[in-house]
This record gives sequence, structure tokens and C-alpha cells, in this order.
Amino acid sequence: MTNRAAIVLSFVVLTAAAAMLGGPGPRSATDPPRERFATCLAQATGTPASGLESLDSLMCRLLDSARVPGGAVAVSRQGRLVYARGFGYADTIRKTRVGPTSLFRIASLSKPFTAVTALLLAQAGFLSLDEPAMGPLLQRLPPSVRVRDERLQAVTFSHLLSHSAGWDREAHNWDPMFASDSIANALHVPAPADLDAIIRYTLTDSLQFSPGSRFAYSNVGYAIAGRLLELLARAPYDSVVARYVLMPAGIRRMQLGSTRPNERAPGEVLYYDTRRVPSVFPGEGEVGFPDGGFYLEPMGAHGGWLASVVDLMRFAVRVDGLPDPPDLLDAHYFASMLEPSIAGSGYGMGWYVAGHGVDRLWWHPGDIPGTKALMVCAANGLAFAALFNGSSVRPDRLRDQIMEVIARIDSWPTEDMFPHYP
Repeated sequence: MTNRAAIVLSFVVLTAAAAMLGGPGPRSATDPPRERFATCLAQATGTPASGLESLDSLMCRLLDSARVPGGAVAVSRQGRLVYARGFGYADTIRKTRVGPTSLFRIASLSKPFTAVTALLLAQAGFLSLDEPAMGPLLQRLPPSVRVRDERLQAVTFSHLLSHSAGWDREAHNWDPMFASDSIANALHVPAPADLDAIIRYTLTDSLQFSPGSRFAYSNVGYAIAGRLLELLARAPYDSVVARYVLMPAGIRRMQLGSTRPNERAPGEVLYYDTRRVPSVFPGEGEVGFPDGGFYLEPMGAHGGWLASVVDLMRFAVRVDGLPDPPDLLDAHYFASMLEPSIAGSGYGMGWYVAGHGVDRLWWHPGDIPGTKALMVCAANGLAFAALFNGSSVRPDRLRDQIMEVIARIDSWPTEDMFPHYP
């Protein structure tokens, strides 16, 4: 099978998977007015890539149709970075442009980093994926705190990483990771509740189903996995991820984000959302939703990382199953990462998965107010990532649009652009 045929077939598989998950199929963005479109193309940052101009056009159409200030996209092929560009504004007041190395909140795209870290610790013999894992956390609870659900004792890392540990935010009608003020009130602790308080509250509540019995997407399950990694490695969560994943992959600038605008990281974009809500910080009044409508700091392991599209591609080429550059995981744990543990869930450990063999794809979206993120990897050696600093882009539609453009590319650049971004 030719590379182009494999890409087209992968696109068909991915579109079918999107339909199964409730997402729409490919759809063209509405063309913006000619002058605005030309300005977007002219002001794009990063090195233009011959033959990939259709990606430039897609991004400018998306920014205009979704009314999003800025975004960035990168593509890797066979271990090489072949495209990395920024479009629009990181800051609309200062007119700062988005670049390929601009940092964005990546929201739930943080989950693959947590999952791969846990898999690497398992690969090194420091943890077991299939043995009860909650002991270190349960033993840290104060003597006055009573665990209500004994099924917690059976939760494993495999359950936590595959969203089958027993927490169901739909059935429970709320997500503890976005309820820091309510949890603070319930526990009589200062608001907003920190991660310790959120975990304590969660561990003293009931599970919605028995561990391993079904799939239910769970942010708090990943937050607990991150805290367990800290306890096992005896180091902060972000340091553990840096040691096992980021540094080996050559990623130096990824870091955990902060809630307030005055605590943004150097090179981080601003986030845009028209909604104003009460701040989670008492006494701070109404704020823009991305700037205090939720408490980002406890979300690290499930949704708190900052990254650039180049960072995401450095990660993608180390979890693509190809020999060059060498994968972080050996063949056994790579297979475990992509094998859904719950039949029909379409979710492995840290990734949605579709297709088989050379047609297999794995991806993850990220979605919180002011941020949309997406990364897709394919067994044929292609991967891409896109990040936006607005709320109205739809990751499922974006995924299909980029796959459709990629399927039509006849000639790929041969230069590896990773050295351009040391």
C-alpha cells in the first residue's frame, strides 16, 4: 500500500470512528473574506512548507469561521517534523502573534503524558498495572475520615488509565475537578479546594460502578493516578513526568499551568471566552471563564499541562511504534497502551483508539474554556497536533478536517524541522 493510500484509508477509519463517538464527518470551513484571509496567510509564523499550503489555508479559515484569535498546528512524518506554523494572535491587545513554540493549555491532552509515565514506571518495575493501587492514598487519609466504598480497594492503575475505575461524572451529575468551591464548602477548607481536598472528598464518596466493569470518562481518576505516581516516585508529579517522558523526548518547555492571568508562563498565550463567571477565588468578583472560572492547579495529571505544537510532536514521534527515533515504551507496554481494556470503549490507556495494524490511529482531544487541543497519531508514521486559544473550535470536526487535507497531500517535505526548535 502506498503512503497516500494508507493515509486515505486511515482517514476513512477515523471518520467512521468519529461517527461512532458521536462526532460529525468532514466539513469544509466557510471561506472568510478575501482580505482577512490574505492577511492571516501573510502573517503566519514559522517556516512555510512546500506542498502543505492547504494546511495554511485550513487554519486561516478555521480561525475566521470559529472567531478564535489564534492557533498553531504541526505535523510529523516518519519521525521528522515536516510542518510547524502559528496563525493569528496570542494576545489581541498587544498584537502578539502565535508561533510554533507558543505555549497553550492542552487540557485533557495531558492524559497521554500521565498514562505514558505510568506505563514507563510499570516497564521499569516500579508499579504493577493490574494489582490494587490505592493503598498509598487510602493509608494517608486522617483517622477520622471513613472510606464509604470498599470497592476502592480493588482499583488498579489499569482501571485509572482506562477510565474504568468506578467514577462516572454523568451518572453522578458533576465532575469533582470542576467543583473546587463546592468541595471546599463541604470539607470546611479554604476555597478553592486543592488536589488533596478534592481527592479526600472523592475517596469518601461512593463509586458509581464496580472497578473494571465498564467505561466512564473520569478526570478525577487521572488526578488520582497522578498523585499515586508522586507517592511511588517520591517526587512531584511534574518532576516525575519530566524525568520519564519529557526529558527523554527532548521536551524542555512543557510545564503545569496556572489559573490567574498574572501567573502565565513566559511564551504562553492568553485565552478567550466571552463568558464571565464568579471567580473560584473568594472576593475576586466576576472573571473571564478561562481566568478563574475553574481552578487549574489541581488538574495537572488530567488537564493542567502547557505545551507547544512542537512539544507535542516531539512526544508523538516517541509513542508511534516506529524504530526511529526509538519509542519510549517497549513493544509490550506500547501494545498495552493501545489495547482497550473495556470492550467497545475505544479507549486504551491515555488514548482513543480506532482501526488495526497499519490502519490504527490513536488520538486525544483537549477542551476547557478558552482552549481547544488535539493530537492524532497514525501507525503509518503520520502525526499532527493543533492548539487554539478560543472555545468555539470543535476538536472532533478539526480532526476530520485536518485528516481530509492530509489525505490529499501528494508530496511531503524531506527536511526534519526539529533542529529548528532546539
